Amino acid sequence: MNKENITLMMVNDYPDYIDPREWKAALETRVPRLDFRLWPERGDPADIDIVMIDKGTSPGFFEGMTRLRAVAYLGAGIDGLLLDDLPAGAD
Repeated sequence: MNKENITLMMVNDYPDYIDPREWKAALETRVPRLDFRLWPERGDPADIDIVMIDKGTSPGFFEGMTRLRAVAYLGAGIDGLLLDDLPAGAD
């Protein structure tokens, strides 16, 4: 079993109906070694394994996220997600 932390960064542009505190609490009960970050406090981007996002990304958003393994899109449709900006190997 992997003993490393799983670093998840949540981008929440809709705090009126997506409460990041609720997501954090619920995820921490299910993922024991979760390092939960809320954008724009991303820390070292090379640590990020998962991005949960509710809206589009700006150019360069994924820069430095060399460990990125998954992007969970919380909105309807992914038109705002710049797929060409995903790190190499994430396709």
